[in-house]
Amino acid sequence: MGISMKSKYDKYWGNIDGINVLLLIVVVLDPTCKFGYVNYFLDYFFEVDGEALKTKLSSSLKSIYREYEGMEEGSQSMEESQPEENDNDIHDMSFYKKSTGQIIDPKSKLDKYLAEKCEPYFVEFDILNWWKFFET
Repeated sequence: MGISMKSKYDKYWGNIDGINVLLLIVVVLDPTCKFGYVNYFLDYFFEVDGEALKTKLSSSLKSIYREYEGMEEGSQSMEESQPEENDNDIHDMSFYKKSTGQIIDPKSKLDKYLAEKCEPYFVEFDILNWWKFFET
């Protein structure tokens, strides 16, 4: 039985290429852990190879967020929320916002969430309730 368990471990966790990034994203979305917790253990278990997985984790999380953000009706995409003026701004919305004093916030909700401190760890932390009332 131990040999069977070891082979399963090696298959899913022993090789850095076999790790399911979605499992790491779930840990990042835990407000008591975020990137700090994941990064610590990636450094601990994979040392140098962990950097590539950290990069993959970060880009995958942002990609999933952008896809989710685009699915919400009436939401701004990350590209639209950037304060840069470009040729696609045919209505000069960025000029209007600057001239009327409206703030253009280039940070997404994901960036704001990740920038906040981790919540204190409690044994009985209700993560679903936390996300229910989470506002950025």
